[in-house]
Amino acid sequence: MRALLKLVLTVTVLSGPVAYAEKILYVGDSHSCQSFGKQILLLLTKAGHEVKMYCTPSSNAKFWIKGTNPAGHTCSKMTSAAPAPVPCAGTGMTPKFKDLLEWNPSARVIVALGTNSLGDPGFSSYHADMIEALKNSGNPCTWIAPPHLQPPRAAAGFTADDLKIKEANLARYYVNLQSVTKGTCRLADSRPATASGGQGFDTDDGVHRTEPAGAYWAGAIQNQIFPASMAPPAAGSEPVLETQSAQ
Repeated sequence: MRALLKLVLTVTVLSGPVAYAEKILYVGDSHSCQSFGKQILLLLTKAGHEVKMYCTPSSNAKFWIKGTNPAGHTCSKMTSAAPAPVPCAGTGMTPKFKDLLEWNPSARVIVALGTNSLGDPGFSSYHADMIEALKNSGNPCTWIAPPHLQPPRAAAGFTADDLKIKEANLARYYVNLQSVTKGTCRLADSRPATASGGQGFDTDDGVHRTEPAGAYWAGAIQNQIFPASMAPPAAGSEPVLETQSAQ
């Protein structure tokens, strides 16, 4: 009996992340379709979480509330089990946020949107619509706020002047986002990991991180989503529990 108890305890502990895994629903823009998203998907999967990631380039809160695509762009889906991107629902149409919540009732929700709202001098009410949907669903939530931009590297349709305006609006956007998410979503701050001169700053086009920078940013954000106090331990990191044999 004692030998059997020891075996059960050993298997339970050494199973590591599987015992602590959460289902995660992730919604994002082009950052999530590129180096940052690929790395955060990898990190969360390695930590034992089951992730469903939806990303639509050029999207912001409006497109996820309405279930529409920005002109010239489509939605991609990646999962822990199948990380290669495929068109959302087979068509590439961005799903409505409320539908995603209904389809994933027990999931921890991660929203990674904001860069495509930085050019707006105001603050879109669609942010509040997303937060209201989260309040109604009861899903735990983290909102990954946008990173710093790199205007001198502007390319691929971005202009340095446009990126300067967006970078100048970043601080105000954070204040507004903190206000609307308070009490519903934990806010993950991307600015320290993507600050000028740091390991997460370099971009290919002024916006999207290089592979090394994306990996660094993703690691920093993972630590905010799952702080050390709540992160699942790595497999085998806890001691194996043993029982004393009868004397």
